[in-house]
Amino acid sequence: MCPFVSPLRPTFPTRLVLQVEYCTAERPTASLRGSTEQYLKILEELKERCRTSFWEYNTRVLGNSRFEGWTSSRVAVTKPIRPRIGACEITLSWQHLSNIYSVNIHSKVSSRRWPSVDAITSDLHNLLPVQYHEIRFLLQNTTAGGVIPQGGKLTLNVIQALDPLKLLGKTLEGYAGVDGLVTVNIPAGSYTATIQHDLFETETLSYELGPPEQGLYEPFKRIMLHSKIVPGRVKIVLIWGAQPADLDLFVVTPFAKVYHACKQDHSLECLLDSDMRSGYGPETVTLSLMDDEAYGTLLMYGASHLTKAHIYVHQHSTDSSLPSSNAVLQVITEDGVIHKSHVPSRGIGNFWDAFSVDLRDLNIEVREKITPSEPSFEVLRGNPDPQIVMSSSKELGMAMYETKPDEMTSQEKSRSVLAAHEGFISV
Repeated sequence: MCPFVSPLRPTFPTRLVLQVEYCTAERPTASLRGSTEQYLKILEELKERCRTSFWEYNTRVLGNSRFEGWTSSRVAVTKPIRPRIGACEITLSWQHLSNIYSVNIHSKVSSRRWPSVDAITSDLHNLLPVQYHEIRFLLQNTTAGGVIPQGGKLTLNVIQALDPLKLLGKTLEGYAGVDGLVTVNIPAGSYTATIQHDLFETETLSYELGPPEQGLYEPFKRIMLHSKIVPGRVKIVLIWGAQPADLDLFVVTPFAKVYHACKQDHSLECLLDSDMRSGYGPETVTLSLMDDEAYGTLLMYGASHLTKAHIYVHQHSTDSSLPSSNAVLQVITEDGVIHKSHVPSRGIGNFWDAFSVDLRDLNIEVREKITPSEPSFEVLRGNPDPQIVMSSSKELGMAMYETKPDEMTSQEKSRSVLAAHEGFISV
């Protein structure tokens, strides 16, 4: 344990400083044993431990400098010191108002022992308060412009965490406000999140709160909720990050190509809800499974093999790239999410050729590739000449040459609270 604890303990969000006074005299000599490298090793180990174990405390490690406070722009004011021979002194300091407070963690001069980084880590964990982070979960409808999941219940089950409030194995609950936001205060750790709402399918996911450098710090987490689907219907949902600003979802049915310039296919009651152009999405296409009447039409014209809906994405805006978009496609039925695809991390081009869904048995044919040219599929055009029944979906419009109106509809402009949290949303 620490030999001394200041009466004024550091509290969140205090920024901490570890001051390390270490001997820089050349070694070994006739009068000095050991090596200079041993002192530098202690300094570097402390820096690494602060990055991994004390990331929540914004800890700064200073070598042979005295901490004198923070400027208004949060820059550390320091003053060089002349280290003592044989010193390896470690002091924890912080500022409260205009006063500097310090705790001596280890003194090699007094103890004549090298500091143990593991022991210092343990001492600091005992001294420092557990941080509780304000985490905001945004419950969002996958149907753009649809009802906001107000009143949705978020249940967090604590799997592993620093636990002064004895939360381990227990659950935390919160309810979404009118904007769909649920705010909780939790320590770093591992959790299981369950979201329930009468109008939406129950969603369960893992949530881990940890160091930013490991990609585990998400103070704002977007959770997409799928409205309950009636039997015989399928939803295709596209979501992505802040950039590119405009991705477009394409669904080629056996009868039509549904996208921003042609949002409906009456043959399968297929409808694109909206064209989102400010990042994130969602864009959703809802369609019916193929009934006997629709299949009979295919049989009539010798096109019984055209039972699939082909799914791909086009990058319409020129900012960023598809691999960096964090785009996700989901297929949802009355049974929930039956397929999920993530955009490939490599590839050149503006098209993500993702997969096909068989509208008779819901089998998925995965392609998952980025290409420079628009994918093309056979379609049966409405009331065709029986001798010329099939044509390329490209003949129904090519994404690369489609222009869009300058003005979006009010529904397409609706971004709920997303605009207020630009840059914080992950998918």
